Amino acid sequence: MAFFTKKEEDHLGLIQKGDFKKAIKVIFTKLKSSPSDLNLKLKLAECYEGLKDVENAVTVYIDAAEECQKSGEKEKAFALLKKAQKIAPDNKDVKERLDALETKKEVESFSFDIEVDTASVKELSVEQSKIKELLKPLFPVGENALSKICEGFEILSLKDGETLIKEGDSGDSLYLVVEGKLKVFLNDFGEGEPIQILEQGEIAGEVSFLKGVPRTATLVALGETRIGELKGEKAREVLTPYPELMKILEEILEKRVYTLISRMKDEKLWR
Repeated sequence: MAFFTKKEEDHLGLIQKGDFKKAIKVIFTKLKSSPSDLNLKLKLAECYEGLKDVENAVTVYIDAAEECQKSGEKEKAFALLKKAQKIAPDNKDVKERLDALETKKEVESFSFDIEVDTASVKELSVEQSKIKELLKPLFPVGENALSKICEGFEILSLKDGETLIKEGDSGDSLYLVVEGKLKVFLNDFGEGEPIQILEQGEIAGEVSFLKGVPRTATLVALGETRIGELKGEKAREVLTPYPELMKILEEILEKRVYTLISRMKDEKLWR
């Protein structure tokens, strides 16, 4: 048992280090004894994505989606196919599989066992409708559920150089870049070289929302920028019923931590 635990740590550690090729070998070994382990397959796809091997990543997502469909977990199958579509938007096989699910009217009820009454969904504003379109590739839920989530968004307009949040500030709102870009700084004054540029459709503020800690970075508008804000209390109300969406936010956080560590290593700042 101790040996198995150590191996479990190995592939996760290898992924964190960016050694995707070795991680793939470890995962394949584990899949021999647990061929239906969805978590292992998701990590395998993540490794292929890390290697920029889109074809194999898509194959893994499709394989996992097929297994979910066979076991009646159609909402998970839909979510996996959406992941595949995100990295390969022109893949005809993925599109046909998604279309097949939508044609059967199964997707409308995919809210991870939470039903949304159509009558309870308000008409979205033009800006909220745009947010909905931006969130569709990221949040694989039904139309009504997604509309319900988007109802809570408010729009913020920022001028070039204007600060959205500062490192160390309190707050737990989630943000979505609707138009423009945000520069990310690891200081409270927003100067120097940004560690990242967030573009249209990207989420920010997930660390404070998920972990309940002060802001860990400063976000500054790059050019005229429009931001969708989902305040923390409202975000928890509309997102926590959907475990898969919370997991997606966790994955965004994990990838950003990995990217930051990799960059610091490259710049010889990591000790």
